[in-house]
Amino acid sequence: LPYFCLRPEGILHKIGTAFGDPDIDFSEFPKFSSHYLLQGPEEEVRKVFNSNVLSYFENHSGWTVEGFGTQLMVYLKKQRITSREDFQELLQDTRTIFQLFR
Repeated sequence: LPYFCLRPEGILHKIGTAFGDPDIDFSEFPKFSSHYLLQGPEEEVRKVFNSNVLSYFENHSGWTVEGFGTQLMVYLKKQRITSREDFQELLQDTRTIFQLFR
């Protein structure tokens, strides 16, 4: 994987992009582009973020994903695990995300 960082886009990120902080957007996936800040070497990142990846994150907000080489870090900010079922669901979601980047 190329180095990339995907995270929910907040108001401070929107201000940052207005001042030249890079954000890779995809015109064919406007919901993805409005909900997420994606950074990294643009040409390489665009190859990894195919329509399957973009569609998944367009329909599943709140994730932060960082990748580099053979490593992938995936998490949800402020995700509270209160039961075994919550843990199993989070584990399955992270497996799904991992599969998207294989």
